[in-house]
Amino acid sequence: MAKIATFFISMKNSQSHRFITASTIILMLVLFSGFRPFPQSAESVVRGVESAFQVNSHAELYVMVRVEKNGEIHTDQWLLMYEYDDQDTRGVWRILPRYGHESTTLLSIQQPGKATKLFLKSGEDGALEEVDGMARRRAFGPSDWNMEDIYDDDKHDWSHRKIGSAMVRGVGTIVIESRYDDPTLRDQSIYSKRRVYLAKDNQRFLRSDYYDRTGTMVKTVNAAHHENVGSDDGVPRIRPRRLEIVDLQDGSMTVMVRVYSVFDEELPRELFSEEGVASWDASTDKKLIELLEKDS
Repeated sequence: MAKIATFFISMKNSQSHRFITASTIILMLVLFSGFRPFPQSAESVVRGVESAFQVNSHAELYVMVRVEKNGEIHTDQWLLMYEYDDQDTRGVWRILPRYGHESTTLLSIQQPGKATKLFLKSGEDGALEEVDGMARRRAFGPSDWNMEDIYDDDKHDWSHRKIGSAMVRGVGTIVIESRYDDPTLRDQSIYSKRRVYLAKDNQRFLRSDYYDRTGTMVKTVNAAHHENVGSDDGVPRIRPRRLEIVDLQDGSMTVMVRVYSVFDEELPRELFSEEGVASWDASTDKKLIELLEKDS
């Protein structure tokens, strides 16, 4: 059964194409809409949104601006890449070494029925180390890296239920609440549940809220600006271009704007390997950004 993510969407069964992230990630992160009549059940809604866009791979460049509670501002550039095949889904997320800080690179390897493998590299000369289980909370710390939808492309089973409707910025939405099916995954998850708000008229993603185990909302993600990215049988496809992430625990806000994106390019397979990420440096960034600038 396919599952919906705030930023990233895929199919868990073996096919020649994988359903792309709609996001997050996130972030993300990037939801696609198929503009079909709204189904009645939550599972039908999820399947409908997931079937809206199919690719084998994609790469994107984002600009992120983070404002801390004390007013301190951080600006970053972020590369996001995904590759889908019959065996696994691999993603690379990299904060570029700019604006006076070192790079941070994250590799995820996901296979149906197995826990997601995560590898983290800090700095250009740092070692690539696997982050296992509960240790990921300590490794990622109080940052947007702890948003699970960034690195969990929903290979695991989720339960979805439609809990009602709501108005979001003057738009009528249907609200879907999702949780992990597996109790072990629920225990390891940073969030207890998430609620996704989809427009009733065209299924575009408007907002996602995250809750802890006490039922307190701890993070919210808003799609502040959408754009047309083509059509399907004459029906426009719309997805978010700007995301606003508000952390209700630390009081910070992060704005993410997609600058470039390409789909189904022949991205080198080694970029998604442990060896490739371990040797990743500024020259790799340069080649990818040149590809994005050329083909976007």
